[in-house]
Amino acid sequence: MDSAWQYKHWRQSQEWSQTFTPPATQTPWRWRCGWNCRHNFYPFFPGASEKNYTDQRLEELADPQKYEESQRRRALERRVRDAKRRYLAADAAGVDTGEAAARLKNARRELAQFLKENGLRQDSSRERVQGFGYQQARTASAAEKAYTKSKNDAIMIENLRSAGNLPRTAKIHLPPAEMDMDSLSFDDKHINGQRHHNITEEQAKHYIQNAAFSATVWGGQFERYYGIDGVAYVDIRANSIRTAFGKAEFDESLKNLVEEMKQNGLLGER
Repeated sequence: MDSAWQYKHWRQSQEWSQTFTPPATQTPWRWRCGWNCRHNFYPFFPGASEKNYTDQRLEELADPQKYEESQRRRALERRVRDAKRRYLAADAAGVDTGEAAARLKNARRELAQFLKENGLRQDSSRERVQGFGYQQARTASAAEKAYTKSKNDAIMIENLRSAGNLPRTAKIHLPPAEMDMDSLSFDDKHINGQRHHNITEEQAKHYIQNAAFSATVWGGQFERYYGIDGVAYVDIRANSIRTAFGKAEFDESLKNLVEEMKQNGLLGER
């Protein structure tokens, strides 16, 4: 079918619609669909029927750049709908929805960025999926935040392990493992008598309370507490602070560890 005939309204008579006037050289309407032509005609009732293509859509089709822009937009909107369906499927199956929620956030962000860059307005009707409403949006947002935090923490933990040369078997805790400070004893004989760290019990407990993170080592026998001011090792079985030392005694690995803690914001404003 000739492009001049496509998407238009016309009447089967000599009185043509105002929306389209066929060129004088055109053959009669009944010859418009030729060999291998997949176009067709459909009845249109003014005031009752709706156009398949709006004037805006026809303008997009006529302009190659706008057409490509519309195709990209439709693809991004489909991606949002697909991400919503994946989230609903994961939720219905009772599995962790974090990854699906993160996929949805990324799809929405890509679409929003595309619309902003091209000066377009969001059409939320093209992103709707049955069963995904306000409540689902809230739970998806919470699931995405938890999932992203978990991933970021996992990366941070491995960076801390590498910077501080911590054992591969060490279980790193963010935030530090809780400890009952009142019940802890202080091994002064070992810390000061044998190791000569010159640390008071008050200082050792300060290191624990202000630690950025802790690490369980030796099959769970010890909990190490790491902070900017010092380090303390707690013997879990004996419920005792086995050793502690200040930052003046930090070796190269611990200095690197402090820098890594700073880069990850574990030390606050300090």
